[in-house]
Formats: sequence, C-alpha cells, structure tokens
Amino acid sequence: MDAPSVLRPNPGERRPPARLLHCGILLLDHRGGLRFASPGACELLAIDGEEALRSRWTDLHRSLRLGDLTMLAPHGEPLQTRVELDGDAPRRIRMEAHAVGDRERVHYLVLLTEHRSDEATGPPAPVGSIAGVQERVIARLMHDLNGPLNNFVLTLTLFETSLAHAGQGAIAPDLLARWRRYLQVLRSESQRFAECSRELADAANPLQSKSRRVDFGTLVRDVLSLLRDQATAREIRLDGEVPDRTPCGLGDPTMLRLAVLECLSRLMDVTAPGGRIEVDVEPQAHDARAIVHVAAHGTQLPDEVLREFYRLLFLPESDSIGLVAGRVIVAEHGGEAVLSAGAAESPGVELRLPVA
Repeated sequence: MDAPSVLRPNPGERRPPARLLHCGILLLDHRGGLRFASPGACELLAIDGEEALRSRWTDLHRSLRLGDLTMLAPHGEPLQTRVELDGDAPRRIRMEAHAVGDRERVHYLVLLTEHRSDEATGPPAPVGSIAGVQERVIARLMHDLNGPLNNFVLTLTLFETSLAHAGQGAIAPDLLARWRRYLQVLRSESQRFAECSRELADAANPLQSKSRRVDFGTLVRDVLSLLRDQATAREIRLDGEVPDRTPCGLGDPTMLRLAVLECLSRLMDVTAPGGRIEVDVEPQAHDARAIVHVAAHGTQLPDEVLREFYRLLFLPESDSIGLVAGRVIVAEHGGEAVLSAGAAESPGVELRLPVA
C-alpha cells in the first residue's frame, strides 16, 4: 500500500452533495467505530449490507489502516491513501478521510472509490460532462461544415470536367498546365479536409468508442501534431521526443487521446510566451508501464491544482479541470497520473499507463 499523503483543503471550495453519490461513505466515531456505511461503500468492500460490514469491522478497520485517522484534526488536512483488499475479487480502493466536529466530539468521514482497471466501463463524472458538451458542439460543427465542403468538392469536379472538355487550343498550354497544378493542390487539400471531418465525426461521441490496442507513441505524436501550430502562435516551444517503437496498451483510444490532449493543452494555457514544453514517451519494463512525461518551463499552475490535484471530490473552477479530467481518464484505464516533482517552479504531469 502506498504511504499516506496529506493535502491542504481549500476552504472556499464548494462541494455539491451530488458528488458524494459517486463515492462510498463511511462515518466513524472518535474511537474508530462504525456509525454508518452507505450501500456504495458496502459494494466497494464486497460485503452484503451494513450489518455484515459491522460484523467484520475489526478486520476491515485493520485492512483499511484506519488507525491513521488519529493524525487528523477537525477542519484540517484530509488523509489520502490507497489500499489493496484481498479476497475472491481483489480490489484497489482509493480512500480520502476528513475529521469533522470538534476535538471533544470528533467523527471521521471516509470516502471510498475504486481505483479502476482498464476493464472498467462507464465515463467518470467530470469526463462525462466534458464529453457531453463536446458531442453537441462537434455535431453542430459537422452539420455546418458538411454543406460548404460538399459544394467545394462539387465545384472542383465541375472545374476539372470543364478543363478536360476544353477544345484544343482554347486555353494556352502554359496556363492550362498551371490551372491543372492548382486543381491538383485543391483536390489534395479537399481530401485532407474530408479526413479531418471524419476524425471530428469519430470524436463527436467519444464515450461510445470501444477498447482496443493503442500505440502510445502514435497517440502522443498525433496530439503534438494537433497542438504544434497553436504553440507556435503563442510563442511556446513544443518539443516532443517519441521513439519509433513504443509500448502499446489496451483501452479507449479516443479517451486516452483526450487525456493527453487535455493535460498538454492546460499546461499550454498557463505557459507564458517564450516558455517551453517537453513531451516524451518512456517504456518502463519493471512494472509494465509506459510513461508519458509532460514537463513545462515558464509555467505556473493555479495553487488549488498543486494543493488538491488528487482529491476525490476536487473540481477546480479554473480551466485546469482538464488536468483533473486527464487524471481520471488514466485511472479508468488502470493507470495513474501524477504531478511531477518540482511542480511549483516547473510543473509537469506524468501519465503512467499499463502496457498490453
């Protein structure tokens, strides 16, 4: 089990009660006794109901390392950790605990969620919201683009047919050759435009994509290609070092592409002109993972992201929600996203993805 990490809360952050529905909830008294367990918590712990959970509470208290809760203070810093529970169906559980009340009558609110594998289904909450908006925007965009694109292709076809039927000597040979070169360029660009439109159509509903083999190197190269012009316009140097042969994994390629795109885009958003962002893909054989490093120079992340990037209920009010969405997508695929060391001066993100 990973060592616990303590993060400072953001007093001004609002947490709508609806977000709690995505977590299992345990309420403990000051001695660590179980006062309440939600159905979601019982399901995560693979126990049939609250009464059965109470009968096994002594063993579970030890397995979840809930003795560490004594270090918490009311209105203070939450405790975060991960545990692996053995049994017929081993589970990896993420836990976040808060002390509530006062020193004399302290209670502990424990939030549980599953650290899902790449077999997990269903979109995470923040990603579902982003994808829902994305679907509607892209669908409308595709509708608006298809008409002009079809008219453009039809006009090219008519122009090409007119040139082919032009009488001998009706057009000067040098002018005819120049027009044919122009026509060839326009035809090539229209085909590229059509391919981009198909990619947009595929991305219009990313949550319906199916799990399949994903080449992480190709994925990162595609994202770099997509953002390179934007980086140049912002006077940001975007460097990518992707080996010719990179590991592959299993997952939803559209969602994984969105994770890398969101993390890289959000870092670009807070990078000043003249800054630099480096991206590379590194295989890690000892634990069968591929590491996508994104390191930024001349960048400063909002304090709330540095403090609470790993919080189960954290949704930043700034545009940095993309970083959190990227973290959740990677977790849904059995991986992990972490802020790189030295994030205050030169922040970065590591996406640790399991390989097939």
